[in-house]
Amino acid sequence: MPSRRLAALLPLAVAALSLAPATAGAARPTPGPQVQAPPSPSSSPVFAAVSSAFRTMSRTKYQHQDLENATAGTYYFDCVGLANYFLGLGAPRANAALRAAEHVRANYVPRPDQMGAYLRGLPAAGTSLWKPVRTVAAIAPGDLIVMDAITNPDTPAFVGHALIAASAPLLLSNGSYALQVFDSTGTPHGAADSRRWDPRAVNDRPGVHQWGSGLGMGTIQLWVDGAGRPQRISWVVGIAAVATPIEIGRALG
Repeated sequence: MPSRRLAALLPLAVAALSLAPATAGAARPTPGPQVQAPPSPSSSPVFAAVSSAFRTMSRTKYQHQDLENATAGTYYFDCVGLANYFLGLGAPRANAALRAAEHVRANYVPRPDQMGAYLRGLPAAGTSLWKPVRTVAAIAPGDLIVMDAITNPDTPAFVGHALIAASAPLLLSNGSYALQVFDSTGTPHGAADSRRWDPRAVNDRPGVHQWGSGLGMGTIQLWVDGAGRPQRISWVVGIAAVATPIEIGRALG
């Protein structure tokens, strides 16, 4: 769920990457290269669950009413719906612990600020179900990444966002990191984001957007402080970064 500021910067990133907007009825562009680290083996059951769904899905769409049908391969959810669903599949006890601690009612999903609060409150050594990931360099596929809500009245409204790491982070020459992620959104992460070319991704705002939405893969950019902790995010690699609380955790079971 990008802020208005992040969303406003997206067309600049598209132009910078020289991708002409698709015209109505035109075929979607073929996938371009994404900025990402080399593939890394992962034993994360959360990564296995989301990557399997991404490979086998038949249809997906960004929406706030969560409707998942793995048999049919259909996934309709928002960012926290996606995170809750795949944590529930890959690490059900960890997901249950988060939900219980944040008093999330049955048939509801936790808000980004609830996910962020839980990860922020983890002890340094972690628990039997969760390990806090305090530096961007330590991110591994399957980790939960939460952009917490911004409440500063001088900052454009932002309710937060949840993502699942799809790769190891790639250190860039300016000291920031590119990270490939899975998430559910109607605002793709740049020209090579899968929702720009994947016909399974349904446009959530026909007549407004020219791309698909829902479960997809794209690349974000994370900026760190001197200790390597995340401080800012660029929704698309190469565009201006926005400061927002960012929490990262690894579900263990």
